[in-house]
Amino acid sequence: MRAEREAHRRFLARLDHELKNPVTAIRSALAVGSELPAENARIASAQAARLATLVGELRALTALETRPVEQARVDLAAVVAEEVAAVRDELAARGLAREISTVLPTVPWPLPAVLGDADLLAVAVRNVVLNAVKYSDQGARIEVRGTDSDGLVTLEIADTGWGIRVEDQPFVWDELWRAQDARRVEGSGLGLSLVRVVIERHGGRVALRSQP
Repeated sequence: MRAEREAHRRFLARLDHELKNPVTAIRSALAVGSELPAENARIASAQAARLATLVGELRALTALETRPVEQARVDLAAVVAEEVAAVRDELAARGLAREISTVLPTVPWPLPAVLGDADLLAVAVRNVVLNAVKYSDQGARIEVRGTDSDGLVTLEIADTGWGIRVEDQPFVWDELWRAQDARRVEGSGLGLSLVRVVIERHGGRVALRSQP
């Protein structure tokens, strides 16, 4: 398993390297001007920016699989509250209607602190919540739930979105993979991969239950 992960990490590093130079060349050519019609230039510039973002996300994902993870006490309930509040603000600014609620225990005790990197765990929570936003319609409900049992903290993000076909579910955590139904929404196919790596680096695991 370790050998497979190392081979996979090397593949991502090579992909990052192979994409970086063409993106740089495209952006440089656009910067100095060309004979392209304005609309074509706009499309080329937008696609170059999209590729540049993909390269950056690949680089971050590759680094995350090998770099040391901070081991500090993290209040997950506070992380969830902060990220949900930020997403609500973003949705309001964009005129998108989603009902996002949290169900986190307070009695007889709150969720226990976990050891890890607060920033990385925040990224993981944010990515899953935004995923629920992206693949749902106006008025959809999203609920973030937390439980703990025998020292294991579980966060669930549930939603009334479009759902995922059974045949697609084994692949949703893979890098660059996107379900056929999801391709009408812009994305890189790296968000849930990042979530998986963050959680696994914290000694946890990810799982999915869904239906269309």
